[in-house]
Amino acid sequence: MLAPEEVVVIPATENILCKAASGVADEVVSTTLSVCEQPTLFIPAMNYRMWNNHFTIKAVQSLRRGGKIIIDPDEGDLATLHTGKGRLPMFHVII
Repeated sequence: MLAPEEVVVIPATENILCKAASGVADEVVSTTLSVCEQPTLFIPAMNYRMWNNHFTIKAVQSLRRGGKIIIDPDEGDLATLHTGKGRLPMFHVII
């Protein structure tokens, strides 16, 4: 069986970004990420307050230092009826 070329986490929530950065492996996604050797791409989507949270910022910095790719979220209307940076990036940006 062939291994996948890369792992894509979409949407990458605040929860999974912080878990992955901390090495927490307490459910299927975080456990898979903790043992994954393939290149990993995180596509964040969350409330703008979550994206700007100090711990999320530190987690993203840590993941990037570890060689993970994180595409910054887009700015605009959010599912929480707020406006700000946190939208899932447009498909053409992800590709």
